[in-house]
Amino acid sequence: MITAKEILESGGFIYENQCREFYEQLEDFVGEREITHRDYFAFLKSLGFDFNEKIQLPLNWPQTRLVWLLTHGFKFDDLTYLNQKYNLGKLLYAASGFDTIPKSVLGVERVVHLSLEGRKGRDSENKDKSTYFEKLGDGTKVVGDSQQMPFAENSFNSIYCNVGFLMKGESLEELIRVTKRKGFLILNPQRDGAVGWALLDKRLNELERLKGYFVFRCQK
Repeated sequence: MITAKEILESGGFIYENQCREFYEQLEDFVGEREITHRDYFAFLKSLGFDFNEKIQLPLNWPQTRLVWLLTHGFKFDDLTYLNQKYNLGKLLYAASGFDTIPKSVLGVERVVHLSLEGRKGRDSENKDKSTYFEKLGDGTKVVGDSQQMPFAENSFNSIYCNVGFLMKGESLEELIRVTKRKGFLILNPQRDGAVGWALLDKRLNELERLKGYFVFRCQK
């Protein structure tokens, strides 16, 4: 069995079975209780792994796999922690699809979901043809393109987006445009998002990156 420390130090391709082994060792480290954000970083620290030192922009493709490993499964807890620390305020979930986690954390009234409603959500057997917003349930839902958002400048305190949807530079510019000054841009890493990161690196370097996260503060 490969150890969690060996997985972190490999710097290469992260296989699905290695992900399972990593999280099993994390669970052993924490014990019986539910894993929290603080447990996660305590586990990394116990392995001698400094997130900010090891994960630097620009990311190469193997690193995007590692980042996905280090963040997968912690979206709810990360958003809870960030909201407690920074007060995320009114949040836009760009290209939300039918993901309910942000509204579960912040409440229905504080999250605006932007998505192309014409797309269809589907289960693993491709039987569920409900639209994204039908599957999303209650909440504020706006049909629109993340590259041409129907919002005025400085409309939101924070933005949440999966990095895979930011494949063109103008998408990031749009997110920054609708974010208030000193607002937060929260990027959810994805397993194979190297192309997205490569296109974003130059612009992201102009933003303030908060320690330990792929969270940036807009300085406009």
